[in-house]
Amino acid sequence: SKSGLDKINKSIKHFMLPPTPPTPALIQGSGLHCAFLQRDLFEESFIMEPDLDKRTKEGKEKYKTFKEKSEGKTILTRTQFDTISNMVDSLNEFPKTARLFEDGTPEVSLFWDESDLPCKARPDWVLRNDNGVFLVDLKTTLDASPEGFSRSVLKYRYHVQCAWYSRAAQVCYGEQPQDFIF
Repeated sequence: SKSGLDKINKSIKHFMLPPTPPTPALIQGSGLHCAFLQRDLFEESFIMEPDLDKRTKEGKEKYKTFKEKSEGKTILTRTQFDTISNMVDSLNEFPKTARLFEDGTPEVSLFWDESDLPCKARPDWVLRNDNGVFLVDLKTTLDASPEGFSRSVLKYRYHVQCAWYSRAAQVCYGEQPQDFIF
């Protein structure tokens, strides 16, 4: 997988380490992906943390009950929830962006073997039509300027992701994607 490639790029030991818990930024990014790409699953998968004073006995008890009822869901803070809502609104406000996600399939899992190694990729959005295959990847960032995004490309190895997902499409769909869009 792309995440496996990133780990092995650091060292074999990094690759062998067990997975780490997701950071708040990753949780928020997952929430955005679900809210925007799979709206129907968002309420099933995510829930907003109630505004409780967990320092009091009553607050602790109410939070415990909330956690039990939220079993299996990812808990978002009020700030994360509001940020996700604002990001979804922003994405929908741009006609070109909204059009990219009108047709197609979200979160497609692609599997193939490469030199007898099992491989996988999970593009955020796959559009297949008469013009070919198009892959779209939704990214969140603190700095969307050209310079900031360029830094993110290098830091998070987006170029590797593009190549990996393009290879997946070539093997699984029998053709190179016409475009890979971040």
